[in-house]
Amino acid sequence: MLSRLPSPRFIRRLGVIAGVLFLLSVADTFVSGHLDDPQTVRALPGSRHAVNGTLTTTVSSLNELSYRSANKGLRLLFIDLRGRIWRGELHVGDSVSPGSYELQVFDSRQPGVEMPVAHHVLVFDSASALNASYPSICRKAIGIPPWWLVIASLLPLIGALLLSYLHSARNEALLERQGIFPILKLSRLKDRWEVGIGVHGEQKIFAGDLLRLLNARLEPVGELRIISVRDAMAHAAIELSADIAPGYFVQKPPGSSASGFKV
Repeated sequence: MLSRLPSPRFIRRLGVIAGVLFLLSVADTFVSGHLDDPQTVRALPGSRHAVNGTLTTTVSSLNELSYRSANKGLRLLFIDLRGRIWRGELHVGDSVSPGSYELQVFDSRQPGVEMPVAHHVLVFDSASALNASYPSICRKAIGIPPWWLVIASLLPLIGALLLSYLHSARNEALLERQGIFPILKLSRLKDRWEVGIGVHGEQKIFAGDLLRLLNARLEPVGELRIISVRDAMAHAAIELSADIAPGYFVQKPPGSSASGFKV
């Protein structure tokens, strides 16, 4: 009796769930990244945040940079300067009240020169209010950045793909031990089907062999004869009226010779 390994439903379900979460989190990361304002900093009292910006003039050192804010509880520590791009750390004091504040960075030597776009600092009174302000659906729903969900879903997705590959390899080896080979190519011509069959493995298929045609459930539905074998692919032809479809198999009956005759 022909057999194959049982289908691992849990692997398929794991792969589907992980794949859907991965795609949704990637989409959320992409969309929210475009909707969010890079000049906006969301914060809670007593927190620190990495910030950066671009100046309208060139300065030679961090000592030439200065900043102003209407709230004295917002302090900016400059860390690095590359050309007109600066990096710093924003300290939000414990006493800062919830609200919207502007933080302006400028060249202290030229205070009259046009200033770059100000940073908007949004301070919230709770983590739930902060998360609700983000355009990310993931951040609103579960309070984490969507790229964390990308990483978390990628690992089980890779695991499911690996397990599925290993199962397919074991199933293919089991079928080949029974002389069963998959139909890898099926082309419809005017007067026939052209069939391509994978022949790698211990059991070989030769030109002239008469093989059983099996459906996806490994039930015999007809016969076909091999025309040629090239590059680990056996080629055959069968009439258009034959019962054949993608996912079908062929079987070399036990005890058949290279010419297809019983021995």
